[in-house]
Amino acid sequence: MGSLNSLSSSSNLAHLSPSSLPSTSLPSSKLSDVLDPSLNPIKPARVIIELQITGRYFRALIDTGSEIDLILDRAVDDSFLERRPMARPSSIRLALGDGSAMPLTIRHFVVATLR
Repeated sequence: MGSLNSLSSSSNLAHLSPSSLPSTSLPSSKLSDVLDPSLNPIKPARVIIELQITGRYFRALIDTGSEIDLILDRAVDDSFLERRPMARPSSIRLALGDGSAMPLTIRHFVVATLR
């Protein structure tokens, strides 16, 4: 049996069997459930906040796993923010709640102070 350090540096923990792990207080049948994320999907609650941009109130979804922040065109217009062209448009795939992805090309950006 390897040490915990050698297991944590392994490149693929998904193929470990309960018998190859250090002893735990969980029975091996329950430990296999913990190792299989499909048996214990984590669905955190949505975090929606109210914020103020240039004196107007908006609702925003906080996504801690996101790499960018997006704002609707209507919110940009309603808050009188200045659209600035990106030096080079950027293509992304927006993950949707049903597991699919929507291609999106970003051509502009805005700068805003959120309160």
